[in-house]
Amino acid sequence: MIFKQLLSGRQFSSFILIKDNPNHSAHHLLLKIIKDNVEKKNSVHLFNYETPNLSQWEKFTSTPEFVSHSCYHDNWDLKLDGFDPKASSSWASQVSNEEGIFNVVIIDSISLALEDLSLNSVCSQLKALKALNDENHRTQVIGVINTSLTDDDTVAFKEVNRLAESLITLGNLPNSFSLTVQHRKPFGKLMDGAYTVNLDEEKGFVFSEESKTVKGSEDIKPVESSPQVLTTFKLTLDDKEKESRRQVILPYLKTSGGGGGKIIYEPDANDDWDDEDPDDDLEI
Repeated sequence: MIFKQLLSGRQFSSFILIKDNPNHSAHHLLLKIIKDNVEKKNSVHLFNYETPNLSQWEKFTSTPEFVSHSCYHDNWDLKLDGFDPKASSSWASQVSNEEGIFNVVIIDSISLALEDLSLNSVCSQLKALKALNDENHRTQVIGVINTSLTDDDTVAFKEVNRLAESLITLGNLPNSFSLTVQHRKPFGKLMDGAYTVNLDEEKGFVFSEESKTVKGSEDIKPVESSPQVLTTFKLTLDDKEKESRRQVILPYLKTSGGGGGKIIYEPDANDDWDDEDPDDDLEI
């Protein structure tokens, strides 16, 4: 299951983009992601642009693995307690670069971050977070896009989505929700997964059977070489043209039988006739 592989890290993705909608928030999904990573002792950084109320994250605030950065502010109240302008404008500088630590950075949400920061700044910070990955360090970025604020057709969504390796889209269903996953592997292979998810108080997420397709992995048949592909001229005949050629009566010339070959010369008025031997003009 590609979704579980992404959350567990078995299928690593440096940037996962989550699309929620007005009828279905991504917060319940973020809660599960934070819970799973805190239990694994991974370092979780939450950059919160959504609300100054941290009650929904309260269960994690006492754990050393969870760090919340308050990035929420508005133009009417610039003195909110806990607002950290440095964290808002420099995400990568807040993340530990210690060897052996798996960092999970959650941006909630990128749509609201774009209200405070330029698109260029947001994309630059996302690239800086992705650049933290090397042989000894792992950093996974999880960003939320609110479709009510950032539509698919906007330049902002297209640019942010271009940086993402995985896209998770949430949809509405009666008593449950749908979840579709698109993950692009390093060599271009695209993996898709579609799920119906139910929330169970004891079991947590209960997934339905998935329908998964893998694109880009099919065997490619070799293309037969043909001179036609190398030129703009038409070098072949179609069926209609071949049939027309067969119906043409070619010219036929009957030759005389027997006899040897003859050379026939027709004199010309400009011919220079000289009966003298040209060798007589040589002085020996």
